[in-house]
Amino acid sequence: MSAAELDSMDKKELIIRYMTLKQRVHTQSTEIGDCRVKITNLRSELLKQSENRKEHEEMKKAHMAQARALQSMQVKCLMIIISSHVVVRSMRHQTRDINQ
Repeated sequence: MSAAELDSMDKKELIIRYMTLKQRVHTQSTEIGDCRVKITNLRSELLKQSENRKEHEEMKKAHMAQARALQSMQVKCLMIIISSHVVVRSMRHQTRDINQ
């Protein structure tokens, strides 16, 4: 709005214009405050998600380490079982040879 337009307005029109602008400023200030709150909440949510992802990755690594340890133990147990079967067979053969 130009200075000439303002000069041509009477006091009542200026007051109405001022009140309208004041209301608009108030509304926009409230909206800006709401946006700031939303941004803060979204930032907090992003941080939580980031922490959750880190925890998930750590748990995944721990799970993989446990799975490897379990597999290693299973292989060792299998080797023990196989060797014990070999020993049992050998003992049976020796027992048969002694008894004959």
